Amino acid sequence: MLKLKHQAFLRNHGIPRSHKFASASAIADTTITHIHIQEVPQPQIQPFSDPEFFITALLSSRNISHIRQVHAQVAVNGILQHLTVANKLLHMYVQHKALGDAYALFSGMVEKTAVAWSMMVGGFLKGGDFSNVFATFTEFIRCGMPPDNYTLPFVIRACRDSRDLKMGRLFHGVVLKLGLLSDGFICASLVDMYAKCRVIDDARQLFDNMRKRDLVTWTVMIGGYAECRNASESLVLVDRMIDEGVVPDRVTMVTVVNACAKFGAMHKARLVSDYIFTNKFYLDVILGTAMIDKYAKFGCVDSARVIFDWMQVKNVRTWSAMISAYGYQEREEGD
Repeated sequence: MLKLKHQAFLRNHGIPRSHKFASASAIADTTITHIHIQEVPQPQIQPFSDPEFFITALLSSRNISHIRQVHAQVAVNGILQHLTVANKLLHMYVQHKALGDAYALFSGMVEKTAVAWSMMVGGFLKGGDFSNVFATFTEFIRCGMPPDNYTLPFVIRACRDSRDLKMGRLFHGVVLKLGLLSDGFICASLVDMYAKCRVIDDARQLFDNMRKRDLVTWTVMIGGYAECRNASESLVLVDRMIDEGVVPDRVTMVTVVNACAKFGAMHKARLVSDYIFTNKFYLDVILGTAMIDKYAKFGCVDSARVIFDWMQVKNVRTWSAMISAYGYQEREEGD
């Protein structure tokens, strides 16, 4: 039975320490009482034995109170051990970030499928509870469940977000032991993790050995070099990516624009701008603001203003970047 690493989690999410493994009937009693107090009118559920009925009710639930109401009726009607219903219920709790409810349900499941384990790991990741991501995955392995290219990226992403290089290397070893390094999705997650942890050489080694690199992996590698203050290599990768027939998207272009600004590559920046306009990229707030900021740092206020006027939607950062561009110009003229 899975135990949470921190007892505080149980208290914070409404699970008493002495009742963290509640039975189905206990969940139903507690939930029904809660619902009676709130008097939530929807969805209207009547005693029924068809699993599809409850799955439909879950999909139509508008908030966490509705989900708990359906959960109570599922338990009362004895359908809680139906795997499809239980997994759908767990998914809905995770989607609404109700990790306390999700964990109570998960703990009471007699049979836990790989899908259920993955949803629980992903739920903790979504909630930023990295210690329980690792603890849940460890228990998952101990139960004899084979990790796959759905569960492992969650754990690797937790290493990335927490900048835990030690754990990242540990799970890299697990990937090697299981012979899953050839899986593009898992390998891309490792590249991303090493790049975010600024171990750029390890990231590049994995990147170069990948049989097939998708746009996301290229973008991660380009951004990794930019973050490690090696923008020149970022721009080299951009050229290589285009030569290999990979078409960049707006996210990639934002990364490239930022790399140009950090490296001070004015000529490359103009080529990037030409590429953006030639391929008719939509100048959304993120890309447009990045381009304004780039031209401002190069002292090209007129070019920054062209981008500013071209943008259909602007936010506070966009206006601030344009104002800063004029500020840079005034300081230069004053000097």
